Amino acid sequence: MPNQFENFVDKIKTDLNERVKNATGEYAMSVEYLITKRLKKNWNEVDNDDVQDLIQDLDIIKEELLEEFAEIGAKGIKIIRVEFVETDSNNWSHAAAYYNVTVSGQSQEVDKIVGEEKTLFNQGESNG
Repeated sequence: MPNQFENFVDKIKTDLNERVKNATGEYAMSVEYLITKRLKKNWNEVDNDDVQDLIQDLDIIKEELLEEFAEIGAKGIKIIRVEFVETDSNNWSHAAAYYNVTVSGQSQEVDKIVGEEKTLFNQGESNG
């Protein structure tokens, strides 16, 4: 039979797991992947302006992020902000597009997607 101390510890653990957390990280996406998936073309068949529009369409990037979060099993994640930063090349066959992304959710869910070697490379976090 659990004593009061064990009940208190269990309650603290539950409270910590249910705490809402905001975190910001960097997201990198292959431009070639975006072109193939969204424009249904090869990287060498697209107009530069179409690619620029595509990589700066933040609604598309949010959809991609939510798909990745679901694949990882992170539930209840809300995307607070997505900001396009840059691409690292104008050669779309190997370029990556970079975004700063802020998310919010239960602490244990946010921890699944933000950090070193995770979907969102950790640039810092704050509790909200």
